[in-house]
Amino acid sequence: MEGCETGSGKCDPVIIERKTVSDSVRIKLPCGGTQSTVYLYGGTGDQPLKMDNTFGCDVLPTLDLTNLADGDYAVRMLSCGLGGSFGIILKTKNSGNHL
Repeated sequence: MEGCETGSGKCDPVIIERKTVSDSVRIKLPCGGTQSTVYLYGGTGDQPLKMDNTFGCDVLPTLDLTNLADGDYAVRMLSCGLGGSFGIILKTKNSGNHL
């Protein structure tokens, strides 16, 4: 995420491969400071599919990707100390859907 935020480093999409669509997939993001808000967008949608808002660093911002369709998604994080966006490619093994 730091490479995506600063532009000085790798900013490749994160590929997440699961066995079935119903496998539990949760991503935790780093603490961004006093308040952090993370959003998950799919396709070209302007409205977030999911979001999480946390205060402080006792609980990290988390997005649940369980039961989402295979495809390309974008995560965006806003906070006082860290921010930016990165891509996620969600795949299911043996689904016949080769991205």
